[in-house]
Order: sequence, then structure tokens, then C-alpha cells
Amino acid sequence: MIHRFLSGLAVILTLGSLSSCDQDSAPKTDAETKTSSQLPSDVPCALSLRVESDGGSAYRMIGHLNFHHGSYVISPTDSAGMKGKFQIHLGDSVLFTNEAITEWPPSSQELEYFQQVQIQVARNPTMYAMPFEVLSDSDFETSGHALFVLEPSCIAYILEFQLIQKEGNLTFTSSELQEADPQILDQQ
Repeated sequence: MIHRFLSGLAVILTLGSLSSCDQDSAPKTDAETKTSSQLPSDVPCALSLRVESDGGSAYRMIGHLNFHHGSYVISPTDSAGMKGKFQIHLGDSVLFTNEAITEWPPSSQELEYFQQVQIQVARNPTMYAMPFEVLSDSDFETSGHALFVLEPSCIAYILEFQLIQKEGNLTFTSSELQEADPQILDQQ
């Protein structure tokens, strides 16, 4: 699985964009993505998303989440039922996914302080991948979002994106990462 994930990183379908909590920062490519020690101290996190082709109608949404030492995110692999774990939502029936989000490096298990349950957390900048399939040859526009809560600050963040297929070509655009209304977590 890791070999497949790493080999797939070499084939980029469209340009990704770096979005950060700092609304004034200019978009950057993944090659320019900073490590957590290089994030400005007033910028708590950064998330870049892009889409890669796996051939034919198969694609992968790739996300790179970066944050400062001491912060963490609940892993999408967590099974404890915690709200706010990292998620990617595709918003239309022209797209299909039946596989879970994978992450690299793997998350670690820790004891959650308040509920005293074991949870999976990412404490290092993490790459996420979610495979999906385009079920239509027709032109379409659909939207989706990536959502997570940065801990221990308990602040929800959302990055909205659009996938547009026109004349058989799939393109990807995204907004800036921004704080989300915590009530969105109740809808997930």
C-alpha cells in the first residue's frame, strides 16, 4: 500500500495549492511547503490539496497537513468516534470512493485526556490520500471539502474545493484554509 501511495505521488494531474490559516500568504506548490519548524509562529497550520490520476477514471485526492510541534490532529483511521478527525468529503454522485483515507507517516495511539479512551493522532506533518473514481464521462462541476480540528486549540478548519470535468479533462481548484463553524462537525 505504501509503495503504491509513494509511486502514485509522482504522477500529478493538476496543480495543487497551499492554503494556510494566514489569509495573506501566496499560494505555493508542494515543493515549497514548509516543515512545521518553518511555519511562521502566527500561522498555526497549512493544508495543500491536489488531485492525481491513477489512470482511466481512477484518481486520488492528496493532502499535506502541516502544523507546529505540540499540535496534533485526530487521524481519519481513528475508530473511537471522536469528532473533528481529518476528513475529505466529495460532494456529488458523479464521484465514488469506497476506500478509506490513508496517511503517511502512520498515526500513533494515545490516551485522550477527557474521555480516557485510546485514539489515533497525527503529531507530525502528514500526507493523506483518498482514492476516488469519476463515474461520468459528461461534463460536471462538483464541490467538496477537507475538514479537521487542530488540537489542543480545538479550532475547526475547512478547505473547500471544486472538481470540474470538461471535455474529459478533470481540473481542481481550492479556496483558502479557514476557520470553520464548529457546528459543521455535528453534520459530519
